[in-house]
Formats: sequence, C-alpha cells, structure tokens
Amino acid sequence: MVNTTEFGESAFLNVDLVKSSPAKTGWILTEGTIEKGKFGNQLVLDIEFDGNKKRWSLNRDTVKNLQFAFGIDSKDWIGQSVKFRTMIINGKEVLIAVPNVTKEEVI
Repeated sequence: MVNTTEFGESAFLNVDLVKSSPAKTGWILTEGTIEKGKFGNQLVLDIEFDGNKKRWSLNRDTVKNLQFAFGIDSKDWIGQSVKFRTMIINGKEVLIAVPNVTKEEVI
C-alpha cells in the first residue's frame, strides 16, 4: 500500500495544513535557499511536518524569532523544532513559528 496523502497536498507548508495538524510542530531539515517571491527575496527551508517533507517560506516575524533562539546562520537551525501558530496580520491569516523548547531547556 502507498500512502498518497502527500500527493494531494501542497508542496509548501500553509495555514490549512497547520490548522488541521494536532501537533503543529515541525523539524527544520535544511539551511534553506533565497528565492524570489511576490514581495522580494524570501528564505525557503525544507521542514518535516506531520511526517511529510514540506517547503516553508518564512515571514519576517518568524525569521526574527528563529534568529533570536538559534542565531543568524540558518545552518544552526537544522534539526531544531518549531511550533506553528496562525495569526491575522493586515487582514491576512499567516503562519508564525516559534522555537519549540521545553521548560527544562529554558531553566
């Protein structure tokens, strides 16, 4: 049997996937690439989310969150876990990621 779930979904992580996920957690797989987007250059990483590999286009707020936690070099982000939330910004629902740390890691 072949699980065909990933073939019916977008290659990119999006609001709908996060909202339907029980865990809302992902693992960063790559340092990413800079790609031309609608609004200029953007950082795009590969992430494991709900057992599937997804491409993830980071917004400015998420980049700042990850820089604060893991440093400015995205190579240092590889293997890190992030927790996703959705927020309304300027009337649009967007993904925001924060480092997924445990209480023990903070202490």
